[in-house]
Amino acid sequence: MTTHTDLNDFAENLTARDFAGTTAHTGEQATTLGRALLENALGGPEGVDKALGGRPSLSTAGISPSRTVRLPRDLDSALINLARAEGRKPSAIVRDAVADYLAQHHAS
Repeated sequence: MTTHTDLNDFAENLTARDFAGTTAHTGEQATTLGRALLENALGGPEGVDKALGGRPSLSTAGISPSRTVRLPRDLDSALINLARAEGRKPSAIVRDAVADYLAQHHAS
């Protein structure tokens, strides 16, 4: 059986090793072994969850919807400059601006 040490040695040293005769795992066994390998490499289940989890949700539950907006260069530059001046991310300023706009127009 190929161990995580064998795979680590292969990756670290880029040496060709003979894996002939080893078992190819599939299904639940492959999932379990792959998860164990990732946990070992990333320091445990929390490390795997962090690596695979993506950004935290902005919604109360589930995945936050995403929007893509094209801006003229001058508006984008102004947004970036404001974000730097305020120590914020441009996306946070855009979220605030949309919330303010919707509040002023009584939309929900």
